[in-house]
Amino acid sequence: MYHKFILEHNDFYNKYFVLDESPILEKLIGEGAKSPRYNAYKEWHDAQMNQAQGKEILDLQTLDRLEKMKDKLFRHRYCYSLLNNGEAEKSFYCQCQYF
Repeated sequence: MYHKFILEHNDFYNKYFVLDESPILEKLIGEGAKSPRYNAYKEWHDAQMNQAQGKEILDLQTLDRLEKMKDKLFRHRYCYSLLNNGEAEKSFYCQCQYF
């Protein structure tokens, strides 16, 4: 996941779906709900799963951790330069005479 977040960020959200429960939970709590086990939550969750279309589900805490790790990595001058001024991944093939 971290690999894709850093090196293939343009494709990250094609593989992962961020599930942000905070809006529905705030709404339910505002309506006096004691637990998210209500039909409104279940309907919302089902709609989110349909929207995810089979992508891997990612919670906000994990996304936050990924962003913090990326920030830390990019604070390193050399890493920042390597990851922003060239191809993130490049394959190299050769034939070795010893094998």
